[in-house]
Amino acid sequence: MLSPRRFFNLGSTGYLDLVKRVYHKVLEVHCPAHAAAIAYYILFAIFPFFLFLINIIGHLPIPDLMAHVLRRSSRMLPEQIFDLLQDSIRAIFSQRKRGLFPVGLPVALWASSNAVVCFMDAMNKLYCVKEGRSFWRVRLIAVLLVIGLSILFLMSLAPCVRIVVASEGPLRVGFLAVSAASSPV
Repeated sequence: MLSPRRFFNLGSTGYLDLVKRVYHKVLEVHCPAHAAAIAYYILFAIFPFFLFLINIIGHLPIPDLMAHVLRRSSRMLPEQIFDLLQDSIRAIFSQRKRGLFPVGLPVALWASSNAVVCFMDAMNKLYCVKEGRSFWRVRLIAVLLVIGLSILFLMSLAPCVRIVVASEGPLRVGFLAVSAASSPV
């Protein structure tokens, strides 16, 4: 039978000594500080993302989308919360502000890339590697990672979503509507 001592090649190192070494290494490379910074940057990136998302939802050409969102929200949220959010949801669909539309996505990408850069710094410090790339190269890698992870996240939602293509006659081009699938995944 494989024991944890053999699996991790601990040899004669005791468990108490192992815990002490891990604790000192965590403090040496500032793991709590890096974890707090990554959490801050992720939290900071949520607000620009929602700004972009709210702007894009108002421009979608899906018929009865507002009624659908209100119906779903009324089923999912407690009654008091739904009463508070109902006017805001209606305002999102009725007011189409174009001024903040081009700002939301770049700010969300930049803020999300800060979390990736912080993670890269933490890994460099953990493995005692000095960063040799330029600021712009690190930032470009971080932005590309954010875009790639976003695409992977959207692709992971594909089984939960069905795509409905509707058209009004043989010569009209149909529009693409995405709605939640009724069958569980």
